[in-house]
Amino acid sequence: MTDSTLARADAPADAASKPASAPVAAKPADAAHKPALARAAAPTDASVAAPATPVASATPVAPVNGPAAPPNVDMLLRSATDLARDELEQVNAVIRRHLESDIALIRTLGAYIVQSGGKRLRPLILLLSAKAGAAGDRNRRGESDNNRADGNRDRRNESDNNRAANHRDNKNRGNNETHNDSIILAAVIEFIHTATLLHDDVVDASKMRRGRATANHVWGNEASVLVGDFLYSRAFEMMLETNNMEVMRILAATTNAIAEGEVLQLMNARAPDTTERAYFDTIHRKTAKLFESAARLGMVAAGRPPAECAALADFGLRFGAAFQLVDDILDYRADSADTGKNAGDDLAEGKLTLPLIIALQRGGEKQRRVLRRAVEDGAREALAEVLGIVESTGALAYTTQLAKREAAAAVDALSGIRASPYKDALARLAEFAVRRGH
Repeated sequence: MTDSTLARADAPADAASKPASAPVAAKPADAAHKPALARAAAPTDASVAAPATPVASATPVAPVNGPAAPPNVDMLLRSATDLARDELEQVNAVIRRHLESDIALIRTLGAYIVQSGGKRLRPLILLLSAKAGAAGDRNRRGESDNNRADGNRDRRNESDNNRAANHRDNKNRGNNETHNDSIILAAVIEFIHTATLLHDDVVDASKMRRGRATANHVWGNEASVLVGDFLYSRAFEMMLETNNMEVMRILAATTNAIAEGEVLQLMNARAPDTTERAYFDTIHRKTAKLFESAARLGMVAAGRPPAECAALADFGLRFGAAFQLVDDILDYRADSADTGKNAGDDLAEGKLTLPLIIALQRGGEKQRRVLRRAVEDGAREALAEVLGIVESTGALAYTTQLAKREAAAAVDALSGIRASPYKDALARLAEFAVRRGH
């Protein structure tokens, strides 16, 4: 550890308020609406619980960024995006409108980072969750309407017609409220995400993101931090438009967890003894929490019951963990042209990601010395040697298996949600998360 004033934090989080510190076993899934995700048995490791019930294997998932990956991986993302394309355009319009400020630097720098070509995955998940909730609500209301009509048709035709008209009016008002809230909340989620990117790049001294120079590299650290603060405050200003205390509670807890995750990552930087448990505690807070909240907020906007909101929150948490695990694999395997950042950035920044943690556990004495030196010194020139060790110890394969397991658990979490194209799209996104090469 380079800073002796920072204490290591390997202890598990408070269970009442924090996500679990390691992956949780998957539940049996609704087979009718699963994507082709592998149900691989969990790797054996003392800090990771194996599934209580093995899940039957479906079509195997290709290795992350491996040669067997299907050529249409991006279609998984495109097909999901197509179901919310109109709403995403509205979200972009809301983002542009709320970036307005009489401070020119805020407008310029904010637009630079927000419009830098990200996938908009977090807003997309929120929108699909809201649409899945609204679709389930329409199905239930339709069944209820039909049952009432069957019982009362002969005796109360006129009364039934009046009630049906009122019900349609109320339903339309409810759908409009869901639509408006989900658009605002999707923009809020993207503002929070963008603020974290600005702050991350300053902390990490990053120079490239998404294939472009980072904002801090162009405008300096001070400007990036302050504009990130503006985006955070603007996000909280926007969420008041929903007039929903539950929304504010969720997002306040989310931003707090993200900040905690950043501090945990800083405390564990260049610390080769970082544990797998500490790693998962960090990524659940720093990355997965915002996905969890996006998925939950979609159901909240749709007015769905707590059980369905919790199911989507579980989907988002598992999706976020799988997504981060794949990001950590790509830091060793992918080309910068694909990922938009330099290979070995995590190593250079002293980040103990799971592939490195596992290689340190499994490597021989000489290999561990090489890895420890690379971690402590941030030696990017040792990347080729480090990559050879990470590959030979099976650390990348281990991380890939965990990513697949988390993605499968994300799909399982959707099993209690009514069937709809939007539910299927969420499942396809989980498949995309582990098959992508960028």
